[in-house]
Amino acid sequence: MSQLLDFIEAPWSSEKLHKKYTKSFIHLSPLPEVATGEILLASLYRNVGFFGVATERKTPIFGRRFTKNLDKRKRPNGTESAIDVDDDLWVKIVTKSITSPKQANQSKRQFLQLSPFVPDSAIYSMSARLAGNPWNPGKLIAKMVSMGADNKLDALNTWQDIFEKLSVTEDDDIWARLIQTEMVTWREEEFIGAWTKPSSLPLKENEVFDKHLLETPAAHFVKDLKVVLALKKTLTRRQWVSMLESLCRIAACSHVMWCCTINKKISLMLEDALKYGTHFSLNDVTQELSQKECFWSLEQPTSKTIEETVRGYVVGRCSINLVLSGISDNESFDDAKIELTSPEKITETLNHLAKQRASFEYDEYRRNLQNILEMEPRITSCKKGTSKNILEFISYVVRQRQTSEAGLESYDQGYFLRKRGAYSSAPWVVGLGPTALLLMVHCTVARSNGPCTIADLIQQLSFYGLEAEIQQDSNSIFYKLLRSLGLVIESPDAEGGMIINSPFKNSF
Repeated sequence: MSQLLDFIEAPWSSEKLHKKYTKSFIHLSPLPEVATGEILLASLYRNVGFFGVATERKTPIFGRRFTKNLDKRKRPNGTESAIDVDDDLWVKIVTKSITSPKQANQSKRQFLQLSPFVPDSAIYSMSARLAGNPWNPGKLIAKMVSMGADNKLDALNTWQDIFEKLSVTEDDDIWARLIQTEMVTWREEEFIGAWTKPSSLPLKENEVFDKHLLETPAAHFVKDLKVVLALKKTLTRRQWVSMLESLCRIAACSHVMWCCTINKKISLMLEDALKYGTHFSLNDVTQELSQKECFWSLEQPTSKTIEETVRGYVVGRCSINLVLSGISDNESFDDAKIELTSPEKITETLNHLAKQRASFEYDEYRRNLQNILEMEPRITSCKKGTSKNILEFISYVVRQRQTSEAGLESYDQGYFLRKRGAYSSAPWVVGLGPTALLLMVHCTVARSNGPCTIADLIQQLSFYGLEAEIQQDSNSIFYKLLRSLGLVIESPDAEGGMIINSPFKNSF
């Protein structure tokens, strides 16, 4: 069977994607599903220090075992308390002090949900699903580190630095050391000595890409990640973990949205090359694929933008793979000149297609694309399959968690989307939580050698697709929060408005 017919038979199956596509940086992998910030962080622990031992699929199983051991007040392997704590008190600490509140739709479900406060807490909870085969959010973070680093050595050094900082050492506060020390005594035999420094990223060779000139959220993430990692010695463990989680949330969200956007853009460039014979320069491609536009604006609703972005992705992915499959069956095209692994290769591919466009049945391609999209309208409307999962990931990972436990409504402070109003039907709008705003201010100041203004902060937000105006109403929630956190200094002489100030300057 030809590659084209094979793809048309199952266009939404990941197994049917063209090899040239799956080897490209535009391939969104792993495909995201619903996740919270704590799920991202817990998975990062598992991938960086427990890789191959604590998998996403096994995490709920380990959690159930841990719960049974707690109920029996019996540690595996006959070990004893390392801090001489009473078993009943320890159970209260685990089930009350270091638990993460459940969301409204989880209130009646019985399962252990620990905050990823220390490494061992990630062994037992916070997988994306409680059953089945959950996706791997930590691998997404690893891929972002690989894509955003200066080179492979820089990526590995950054990955190993994440491990060093996530480890609990003598530099951590006493509470974190007590919790980690005691949790180690509850390990099953397979986890004894399992927290080890990684020698590589948890990626296959075709998932690691050379540094390119594109401006991407991943590149900004790696720069800010190094700033946040250096911040550990300045904060308590809980405060620092919250900052790291907040950064991972907005970076993962913007990376996925960027991937969705460039799939649509590349599909349009392929069509221009095949239909009109359009010639592209490397600068054209680089500018088109770099993130230059923001995805959404402060205080603006987000649902429509998310739907349009994800819809553009599924249509673009289908279009690209349809073109590649059609070309593979056509001897007029040189297979060696068809690559999507870098801006240079994409440029070469586009110009080769433009040169040979007379050999491509463009009208037939458009008919096939239209038939595929009409065959599964629920996928293109983001109500089923991959599109629904991606939409839910983007929507949930950065929005403020709504808990079902009284008194813990403000548990999540690192969010980037909030409810506009108290009603359940109120729309989700772009609005930074206190921890998220503190994070963005600190990263802005860390990037500069001199004073920073609101204009610099707004540029920092734009790196992750968030748009704000310098002349925004000074009584807005954004500016009020900046003032209440003591992050601004009024300065009428500053060209960009108020001067921003980080309380953590000593960490630079």
